[in-house]
Amino acid sequence: MNAAGPRASQIRIPSNLEFLVSVGRAFAGALIFALPMLMTMEMWSLGVTLHPWRLMLLMLITLPLLMGLSHFSGIRRTAHWRDELADMFVVSLVSVLTATLILWVFGVLTVDMSLREILSKLAIQFVPCSIGAMLARSQLGEAHAGKTA
Repeated sequence: MNAAGPRASQIRIPSNLEFLVSVGRAFAGALIFALPMLMTMEMWSLGVTLHPWRLMLLMLITLPLLMGLSHFSGIRRTAHWRDELADMFVVSLVSVLTATLILWVFGVLTVDMSLREILSKLAIQFVPCSIGAMLARSQLGEAHAGKTA
């Protein structure tokens, strides 16, 4: 038995179409999970009133959480921690894009706002969007999203 264990032999590289389906599912998961918080004025003002270092700390703490969620229920089945790291970055990008799109549609983000205000509002919404995106496969996708050992 190799160092990767039996799990690596059961994992295959997804096709481009499967990856796009996973990204679409992550977008839907981010939207469903975070929409109530994206619509809440308290979340927008919380992002603006928190000190930038606290927002950065919140985002940095979220990243290991996403790695853990990726291990058990990521956007795709993974065989190695590098795959989970890649999933974490994909989910991060999807969650920022989701928050940006929805806040822009609601008129919360406008072009006349300062960059700090825009980034603050997106940073606070990053957490629920990313958790929803990471849990999308288990909630919206494959019937058996849990990994086998």
